[in-house]
Amino acid sequence: MYIRTIYHMIAQELRQTSLGTILIILFVVPIAAMVGSVGYLTFSNGQAVNEVAAQLAHEISDRAQPGNSSNHLILAKTNKFFQPNAINTRTTIILFLGLFVSTTWMIILITRWLRKSTSQSFSTVQDNTRAKDLFESIFNESADAIFIVNAKTLVISDCNHRAVELFEAQSKQELLNTEGHLLQKKRFTTGQLRSIANQVKRYGFWQQELEYVSKKGNVFWGNLAIRQIDVAGQPMHLVRVTDITPRKQAEAALRIRQRQDAAIAQLGKEALIEADLSLLMDWTVTLVAQTLNLDYCQILQRLPNGEELLLVAGFGWQAGLVGQATVSAGKESQFGYSLVCWEPIIVTDLPTEKRFQGSPLLQEHGIVSGMSTRIPGQNQPFGVLAVHTTQKRQFTDDDIYFLQAIANIIATAIERKRTEEALRESAVRERAIATVLQRMRQTLDIDKIFTATTEELRHVLRCDRVAIYRFNPDWSGEFVAESVAEGWVTLTIEQQNNPDLKADALESENCTIKTLDGAENLSISSFHPQIYPPYSHPNVKITNPQLDNSLQDTYLKDTQGGAYSQGASYRVVEDIYNAGFTPCYIELLEQFQARSYIIAPIFCGKKLWGLLATYQNSSPRAWRELEISVVVQIATQFGVAVQQAQLLQKTQEQALDLKLTLNQLKRTQAQLVHSEKMSSLGQMVAGVAHEINNPVSFIHGNLTPAKDYFQDLVRLIQTYQKTYPTPTAELQQLIEDIDLEFLLKDWQNLLNSMQIGTDRIRAIVLSLRNFSRLDEKEIKKVDIHEGIDNTLLILQHRLKAAGNVQNIQVVKNYGKLPLITCYASQLNQVFMNILNNAIDALEDQPSPRLITISTEIDTDKKQQSMDNAKLTSDCIVIRIIDNGSGINKENMPKIFDPFFTTKPVGSGTGLGLSISHQIVVEKHKGQIYCTSTLGQGTEFIVKIPL
Repeated sequence: MYIRTIYHMIAQELRQTSLGTILIILFVVPIAAMVGSVGYLTFSNGQAVNEVAAQLAHEISDRAQPGNSSNHLILAKTNKFFQPNAINTRTTIILFLGLFVSTTWMIILITRWLRKSTSQSFSTVQDNTRAKDLFESIFNESADAIFIVNAKTLVISDCNHRAVELFEAQSKQELLNTEGHLLQKKRFTTGQLRSIANQVKRYGFWQQELEYVSKKGNVFWGNLAIRQIDVAGQPMHLVRVTDITPRKQAEAALRIRQRQDAAIAQLGKEALIEADLSLLMDWTVTLVAQTLNLDYCQILQRLPNGEELLLVAGFGWQAGLVGQATVSAGKESQFGYSLVCWEPIIVTDLPTEKRFQGSPLLQEHGIVSGMSTRIPGQNQPFGVLAVHTTQKRQFTDDDIYFLQAIANIIATAIERKRTEEALRESAVRERAIATVLQRMRQTLDIDKIFTATTEELRHVLRCDRVAIYRFNPDWSGEFVAESVAEGWVTLTIEQQNNPDLKADALESENCTIKTLDGAENLSISSFHPQIYPPYSHPNVKITNPQLDNSLQDTYLKDTQGGAYSQGASYRVVEDIYNAGFTPCYIELLEQFQARSYIIAPIFCGKKLWGLLATYQNSSPRAWRELEISVVVQIATQFGVAVQQAQLLQKTQEQALDLKLTLNQLKRTQAQLVHSEKMSSLGQMVAGVAHEINNPVSFIHGNLTPAKDYFQDLVRLIQTYQKTYPTPTAELQQLIEDIDLEFLLKDWQNLLNSMQIGTDRIRAIVLSLRNFSRLDEKEIKKVDIHEGIDNTLLILQHRLKAAGNVQNIQVVKNYGKLPLITCYASQLNQVFMNILNNAIDALEDQPSPRLITISTEIDTDKKQQSMDNAKLTSDCIVIRIIDNGSGINKENMPKIFDPFFTTKPVGSGTGLGLSISHQIVVEKHKGQIYCTSTLGQGTEFIVKIPL
């Protein structure tokens, strides 16, 4: 029973462990064998032993009950029962009890140890479960991308949510079953993959910083770390990718900033060393473009007119643009916008820019993004520093700061250069002025002062010629002093020895300077070199642009000095061939061998006395501010010298005034003679027409009676022949001699021809009278169609066929026109000039040769009259069109210029259209203009207001 109890205790202990079954097998079986052996020994001594054992068990059971404390009775009874037995039985029992107790305690100790071990095993399993949950949580919630990659195939078998986000995948499935190195921007080669695998296997870990490309194509930096793990006996790679893009960007920005700082420091050093500003600018644009890694860089200098910027230094631009290309400085352009803004202008996408328009220069080079900033100056910006690229680019704050710093360095270098030049120029200017003052103190002879000073000034400026031009009281003028380098014509001598040169240069009124603008056809016409010297430019005075697209004549004589008397302190031309001058004006300048010049006025008090001219003959020249300032100040000192010398020259000036007055009278007399000559010519034409008209009228009036008399004579002869059919021999001979039959037939034709001839003469006389209209008011209401028809009648001989050339057909499309108030004879002259030119254009033209004349009321300006509710019009339109060869575009702007002609020498004077323009525009306040298509013909349109 006790053993059973102990067994149950042991079994209970064992059942509390997970290894109970194993312990029962290992420990209960040996105990059962031991108990069996003891039982065998005990029961072999007889029944007494069984009884003793039973009683012992019963006593033990009773002992186990509470309250039973008679332990000594059990021991006594045990001794009583075992005394009779033999020693072997007692020994067996003792052995049994000892073995049983020791075995029981050993089992209990082992059971407790197993329970403790099993408890620790269960705790480990629970820890493993918690670790697994924690691992999964860390795996999925990690801030880094984590991949489980097969170590052999390198295929991704699992990844966390961060990996999906970092690589911009739509789901995890998009990343699984792909090789991990395929996500890199630069993929590993097979050899590299093998080397990495060996390092991971050998050291258990490998890492490197790489660039990756997401599923959306975005590039980012990642820190790749690989550790080998064992999953179910299979080697796997635990791969971690940490996004280090911000750090890489910060490092790149730091490197860029360091490179930019180094470039700024280097440029600052070069700016202090380099004396040549143009070389410094060239080096700057290259440095900026390479530092910012851009395609283009440029420095634009603001030109003196303030309307354009010149490309003075550039990197990446097409050959030939630097030093030549200009861009607009208006606010509508990026560069002009930069000039007025203190902050840099950033352009991310030029085609979509709304603040301003991209210049053609940028569009031609495919510019997309760019940045520009003004280069500050002392009084106004020097220009613009700009960088551009053909790809879209976001400029950083460091880029903006760098460009501003470069612009400030350039500005400082420019200002330092200007200061140095100003100091040198000041010294030169003071020396030249001091020389002039010294000459003035030495003598009051103005000729000596002019001679010495022009020579000194030419050496100071190192130019080819310095001349002084003096105005006369009537604002004509002449050269009074000159210093010229060897090899050039001396104008003061040449104008005395060569009257033709003086006449061509100082008396021609026919040279026209005309410039055309793309928007408005503006011109400077009738340049008068006598009044306007050949090294200056006329002052432009605009008339009503809606009535006339030309400019009024502007002379120094008319304006009493032109721009100079109105406050202009100087005029500079760097190259006459790039100044917009017409060939006529350039030809005049070439006679004086001028290529580049400075003109400064000489004032005597408040009156414009003359001009000081300095020019370069050999080549173009960019005149510096110092040189201009010296010329201006010398001219000022000349004015003082002239004023001081006026008392000494008073008599000479009076004589000169008398001479100039005489010349003026001669010119006026010549003009009056010319005017009287033209008037006499008109009167003579009218008188001739009148004298022709009288006998022609007499002849024309007697033709009808002559016809009647002839008919009577014919009837008489016929009657006589019938009465006397056989004439005498003498009469027969006379009939044969005079060919009476032919005479009778041809006499009627003769009278008809005389009738036609007299009609023709009378029509011509009438046309001449109508054309000149000397017997009528100068201005009156006339029929325009009558004037056109009279003009055509006068030109009828040119319209007829000549030789193998067919006649010129005239098509009249006359509209219903009212009588207009005009200068009839002058308008007829306009029609004559235009029709003459049309006939000239058709002379060598193959058939058909056609002139179309149409008239109409200008329907664009019709308006309702408030008085009689009838339609009235502002003007009538006359169109004269020919189908000749047309006019070149180059000649179109000059067709109304005086003395301009495309006809061969001797075939035209070039005054017809100029006079027509003056008659229509100035006399009638109308308009005349021309349109022409080369190879198709020309159309002249005349508009006369009603």
